[in-house]
Amino acid sequence: MYLEKINRTELKILDLVLYNGITEKMIASKLERSPSWISECVTHLSMIGFVDLIRNGISKEVIISDNDLGTGIRKLMIDEPMLSLDVVLPDSGLLILPLMLSTGTSVREISRRTHLTTRTVYNKIRKWKGMGLIDLKAYPDRVNFNRSKYNLIEFIEIFSRYRNRRYLKDEVRDGVIIWEGRDEFLFTSGMDVDQDIFRTAGPSRAEELGCNIISRSDYYYFSPIGNEISLEEALVQTARVDRINPRPYRLMREHVKKGEADKEKIFYYARKYEILDRIEEMM
Repeated sequence: MYLEKINRTELKILDLVLYNGITEKMIASKLERSPSWISECVTHLSMIGFVDLIRNGISKEVIISDNDLGTGIRKLMIDEPMLSLDVVLPDSGLLILPLMLSTGTSVREISRRTHLTTRTVYNKIRKWKGMGLIDLKAYPDRVNFNRSKYNLIEFIEIFSRYRNRRYLKDEVRDGVIIWEGRDEFLFTSGMDVDQDIFRTAGPSRAEELGCNIISRSDYYYFSPIGNEISLEEALVQTARVDRINPRPYRLMREHVKKGEADKEKIFYYARKYEILDRIEEMM
């Protein structure tokens, strides 16, 4: 789905072009790999935003991308030479690492969200724990970054944002993200989005559930877990979209009073969408 998996050859390519661009032919020679394999790896790195390709006659020069993601990977590789990125990033690393942001998540949830087996996740976690990458003291039931690894955390935050925007652009060109988590996002579009990978959200979903909310735009949600948006989440998303509009808060109170919405679920989603203080005040 996302193309996040990178291999060790691709990591070696990034190391080779860290300071200066070189051609694919030179990369193949230095790494002693076939030109076709190197071309495939370079194409993949370009697709996910790590490198740019500059045509020079019949050759293609590979350079680190001139974007936030390229700057982030360069900084990480230069500032953390002892981090053993060949253990951290390749294979399923870039699938799992974003889920360790904030307060992390459980191994079972990681498996569910990435579609990796629990054995694969456990093997990664065991290696990373031995490297001091993971801190289980504050949240023993969650896979959490050691906060001293701030350069890696900063890079993963950039990677997550870039990945979400790239994915949305590939699917909905006029879509604008208005909230995003680690591997999910809420966005608006001026046109109807008829794709199974996105679910109606915010005011659009609230209207589907019988709430009288007038909205000029359509709102959609992406998550690797395809659960339908509940009434509680739709109302919180609506409040997140338009914080000063009193109507979603009034609807929350009314539906809770009628027993049609759960107050604790509303607070749960309020924490998720980072408007807990506002909703506690209005409830």
